[in-house]
Amino acid sequence: MTSRIYKIAVVVPKYGLVGGGERFVQELTEHIASNHRYDVHVFANKWRPQSDRITFHKVPVISFPKFLTTISFAWFANRKIAKMNFDFIRTHERIFHADMFTMHGVPHRFWVKKVRRKNMSLFDYGTGWVEKKLIDNGKCQMFLPVSGIAKEKFLQEFQVDPEKIQVVHPGVDIDKFNQLDRNVCRREIRKRFGIDETDTVVLFVSMNFELKGLDNLMAAMALTKSDHPSEKLTM
Repeated sequence: MTSRIYKIAVVVPKYGLVGGGERFVQELTEHIASNHRYDVHVFANKWRPQSDRITFHKVPVISFPKFLTTISFAWFANRKIAKMNFDFIRTHERIFHADMFTMHGVPHRFWVKKVRRKNMSLFDYGTGWVEKKLIDNGKCQMFLPVSGIAKEKFLQEFQVDPEKIQVVHPGVDIDKFNQLDRNVCRREIRKRFGIDETDTVVLFVSMNFELKGLDNLMAAMALTKSDHPSEKLTM
């Protein structure tokens, strides 16, 4: 008896490009696609294909005026998906309808008003509106924030059954690092960046400097510079 093939839609603006979230989506999606029981389709505006088992669909974006960026991506993505018969829709971006929503950050409204401490622009209102539509329409059955903080702020902003929320932290492929000699890599990297063996190094890894608090880190290091002159910040 032939096993049923499940047709899965994955939505993300950029697939396989630079960024921690993009890399996470790529590795997860390709892992799912390696199972022959799944027919995986990615709906994205830009992508760098890594697997021949994934079908890609171009999602247009209207970037001018800017406030239409998120709205247009959501509209075109859902319009294209609706024309095909999918068993499951998983989105990593704010769209209008999905079965599962992986949240790679805090709610947009909270990010603008509490983190950036700015007034909402038309773009922000449009993005927040799409996000609210996805969460409030009752069709999304599972929400997967990538951190406990994202879950906490999500529950503060929206009335959602906590049973539908599960924190799923992005994983790390430790096999890639187990094959490396830690001491050799340490010496080579320090030499490459002109860092002495006795220097204390603080490593900052993020593309979103504002959200991840680079300004606070730099201010803290400036305060301790006189006591720790060999302290270095690497990004």
